[in-house]
Amino acid sequence: MTRVPTESRLHALDHLRATMMLLGVVIHSAVSYMVYEPDLVWPYRDPATSSLFDVLVGLIHSFRMPIFFLMSGFFAALIYNKRGAKSFAGNRIKRILLPFLVGWPLIFPIIFLGFSTAIFQLGKEAYENFINTPLDWLITLWHFWFIYYLLMFYALTLLFKKIPQPVKWKQFSESFIRFGVGKLQGLFLLGLVSAITFFPMKSGALDSDIRWAPNLGIFLAYGFIYWCGWKLYGQRELLARTNRYTYHYLFLALLILPMASYFLVQVVKSPELSRPFPHLWAALSNGLLMWALIFGITGLFLRIFNTYNSKARYLTDSAYWVYIIHLPIAIWTTSQLTYLDWSAGVKFTITFGVTISISLLSYHLFVRRTFIGFWLNGKRA
Repeated sequence: MTRVPTESRLHALDHLRATMMLLGVVIHSAVSYMVYEPDLVWPYRDPATSSLFDVLVGLIHSFRMPIFFLMSGFFAALIYNKRGAKSFAGNRIKRILLPFLVGWPLIFPIIFLGFSTAIFQLGKEAYENFINTPLDWLITLWHFWFIYYLLMFYALTLLFKKIPQPVKWKQFSESFIRFGVGKLQGLFLLGLVSAITFFPMKSGALDSDIRWAPNLGIFLAYGFIYWCGWKLYGQRELLARTNRYTYHYLFLALLILPMASYFLVQVVKSPELSRPFPHLWAALSNGLLMWALIFGITGLFLRIFNTYNSKARYLTDSAYWVYIIHLPIAIWTTSQLTYLDWSAGVKFTITFGVTISISLLSYHLFVRRTFIGFWLNGKRA
């Protein structure tokens, strides 16, 4: 079993967090080519579709943001414990709040026009339906939603840290994490708690909501994951357990995936008939699947990427910028392919290739060695 250092830089977790952000480029390049009908979160579907992209997007969605929020809680605790509350608040304002306040007003209009252009090419009716969408679904956060929720979690962190913590609660929370992360069977405890937060959601799994009004279900679901990440930092030696049981978790994920997918599809197809069954089974199976993938993938990174690698470090440094800038590039590229009689696979490949290339090139030329790069990432490791 590989020992996981507790104080030195955890390169694996840096790379893991960055990879989850970069997978957003994959999702946003693929979602336009799904068979599943468009919704208000992503209102465009290209004439060329493939069910392979439904599988790809669904699978990535089941673990990508949960891992990111777990890592966000972990690194938030690291900063808070090493620097204190004042430095933590200043760091989060600089790295998270200010990019949000500057980035969203600049990028939102470009994204909106990109969707408008793409949907306009589908016909007058589709375009009118889009324009007549309720205002709270038109003026939305888009991919900045995760920063929005993180800011709420950071604010609550500062608030609750000022409140004296009962000894019994501290002991309970430490025991909870020790069992949940430190033992293989703890997967079922964490999966059950997440299932409780999934059950109120329309799909019985993690929903998406990009509106400014916070979604309570999403807040609780990701808030629990963030809290687990925060508490995990205090017992970070438990990370070695995810390393030890990596393949057990991945095997369990493979076993659970067909059931989770089946019940999720049943709920999506007939939401009015799904409560309490199979909605309950969708919540339970997807909660277990999520945590199995969280620990399995985290363990893989701890096994493979827990040493310094210059190329991996470069991608890690670029990930924040790439995530901020990629979505308007993806939707504008997609909009230019609408009329072409090409397969969904070819269009996805072009969209992804153009999006990641422009995003990385802009990072290299205009961000990496400028004040913007220092602003977003601090001093490069």
